[in-house]
Amino acid sequence: TSIEVTHDGGTTWQEFPINVITPAVNNNVNNRLLVDISSAAAGFANVQFRFKWSGGMYFWVIDDVYLANLPDNDLAISQPFYTPGSYATPITQICGDTFVIQATVSNKGGKTQQNLVLAGYVTDLAGKLYFADSLIIPDLAYGISDTLVTNGRFDPKDLPVGEYKITWRTYTPGVTDATAADNTISAKFEVTETTFAKEAIADDDVRAGGHYLYGNQFRTSNCWNPKDEFYATQATIQLTSSAGTLEGYQVVVYVLKVKDDVLSDFSNFETSKDINAADGSLEIVGLGDYTCAGEADFDDINVPLLDFDGKKLRLDPSTRYFVVVDHPAEGANIIRHAANLTSFKDFGMATFNTPVYVESQGRWFTGFTGNPQPVVRLGIENTFVGNKDIKQLDVNSLKIKTNPVVNKTLDLTINLDKTSDANLMIMDLQGKVISSTDLQSVQTKDMSLDVSSCKAGNYFVKLSTKDGIRALQFNVAK
Repeated sequence: TSIEVTHDGGTTWQEFPINVITPAVNNNVNNRLLVDISSAAAGFANVQFRFKWSGGMYFWVIDDVYLANLPDNDLAISQPFYTPGSYATPITQICGDTFVIQATVSNKGGKTQQNLVLAGYVTDLAGKLYFADSLIIPDLAYGISDTLVTNGRFDPKDLPVGEYKITWRTYTPGVTDATAADNTISAKFEVTETTFAKEAIADDDVRAGGHYLYGNQFRTSNCWNPKDEFYATQATIQLTSSAGTLEGYQVVVYVLKVKDDVLSDFSNFETSKDINAADGSLEIVGLGDYTCAGEADFDDINVPLLDFDGKKLRLDPSTRYFVVVDHPAEGANIIRHAANLTSFKDFGMATFNTPVYVESQGRWFTGFTGNPQPVVRLGIENTFVGNKDIKQLDVNSLKIKTNPVVNKTLDLTINLDKTSDANLMIMDLQGKVISSTDLQSVQTKDMSLDVSSCKAGNYFVKLSTKDGIRALQFNVAK
């Protein structure tokens, strides 16, 4: 949709875009919109304007249209840079994901603004302030836009697990702005226990034509401890189907490591090389597959990940990974990828934040138009780090029967080489003890431990005897 203006009786029309995508994902609904048509109308005796839209199956309701002189003071903020590497980042990987405050500030008013401010804040959802920074701009003339970056930097390494908000704001001190609604923009992010994600929830779906790969870029932290070992355990995706069923659809997920020689801005990334190219910018380090069986549209589909030796997929520190889903060409049942189309459409993001490879064009793209964020989440785990001098028990000494736990009971099997006293301990990922159970003269035993006090998330269960220990990670789903 747009407004077109003429000052020569309709011979030529100048277009002023309003919506570049459909109103279903546009903010200009039931609100006041001020459109500056000065470049086409100022100084002319006869001016006409008209409303234009392209597309179908929707209505554009327009009311209370009037011409007005530009207000003296009308700042606006746009295209803030979404500084977290991902919407959701595990607490073990958030360190070093340095935040910057960057946005474009525009002067839409008729008066030069002096000593205006770009400010940014990081808070939790209750308003607790963790970081604030600002920049003063001496002057900004009418019609000028400038992309600004404040000087401060914020490392979120000390944020606990939870939800947070970044707020960008521009203002001129002591001045009332004509349209205060466009002076502030906010966006959320999360620190999680073990999950990377680019979105909080899907609200629509997308797909490219033909065969394509689609997914997310995730980055591991540069702050690992010397003995840390992190593994990618599963990818969680969501799909939709034109036939109303996903039954039998095979999901293939690739974990691609971005090679170390690729620059931070991806300016030397080989966009024309596919994932199998030895001279490309990517290396396949892991994969997983899953055949759908009864999942509905937008259901979570969990795909276990392994390396090419069938072992757990070990991650490297300070490394970029593409986690992408392989989608074949359309068949009779068209499968689309679930995504969030609204939360970040007005934000700038890192290059290749949501990579797409389109086979028919033989190249990588940085994402779909409109900046949708696909549901391709990555679950990770940290191996239990205890005293390395303690002997590890045999892999068969402790096994989990059902993982994740869905009935508040963790079912285990103990199978020791010989009879021994033992201890079973449940801990969270930070080592906090949830429960401890002493066992007398045990060798082979089935156990059920109550985990009803555990919130949804990942935990360790550790079996200890005089001969050694064995620790396993499990998930509580609620």
